Parts: sequence; C-alpha cells; structure tokens
Amino acid sequence: MMRMSTKGHHATRILIFLADSGDHPVTKAEIAEAENISTGYMQQLMTTLTNAGLVKSYRGKAGGFSLAQPAEKISIQQVLHVTEGPFELAPCLEVECERADACAAHLLWQQAAARVNDLFDHTTIADLALTARSLRASLARQA
Repeated sequence: MMRMSTKGHHATRILIFLADSGDHPVTKAEIAEAENISTGYMQQLMTTLTNAGLVKSYRGKAGGFSLAQPAEKISIQQVLHVTEGPFELAPCLEVECERADACAAHLLWQQAAARVNDLFDHTTIADLALTARSLRASLARQA
C-alpha cells in the first residue's frame, strides 16, 4: 500500500489549522494541542514549512506562527513536495524503463500519477480549510 509519511499528513493539518486561525500568530502549543501533535515533532515540521516559505514565524511574547502566503496560493502539491519530496506512484516512472513503450501497466501508472498530481496541484489549503469548516458545522448540527 502506498502511504505518505506523517510529515505530509501533519504538515497539511497544521496549515489548515493556520488558515482557519486568520492572520494572527498561533503558538506552537495551541497548534500541537489542537492537532494532537507533539510539540517537538511539530517544531521540526514548522522549521521545514518556514524554510520553504509556507509559514511565518514570529518571536516574542505575542509570537507564534501564521501562513506566509494566502491559503488560496498554497497547493497540497507544494506541501507534499516540501515534506515528502516528489510523488512517484511506481518505480518504473522514476527511471528509464525499456518496457515502457509496450507495457500496459506502465501506461496505467502514468495515468494514475498524472491524476493524483493534478488533484494535489489543484487542491489548496483554502479548499481544505473550507471543507474542514463545513464538516465541523455538520457535526455541530448533528449534536
């Protein structure tokens, strides 16, 4: 089974949380508690996201973290590329394969990878933040 690591998963959740938090900085402790991520691991992720220009870090008493750019401009592809590296569905897509021209499976892997990459490219943190708000509202109505 293909699976992204916790880096990509948690980084995406952190950015959704920051998108929902508005423009004011949110502390490491607030994020860690809300997303159930250890503060040490979260700090590693925040360093990666800050170095990539996706998150801003503010020092001092009123410090914390916020998005470095509008949520509408941060694609899931960017987040995963920063945390996971390039996405490759099958090993034969990474190297020159002598069977590629006559291999139906190779064509399938190419098409599947293209669709996944397209989905990640066209889905933004803003899209997921909107979905998260909708899910929370739905749960609140059910309660």
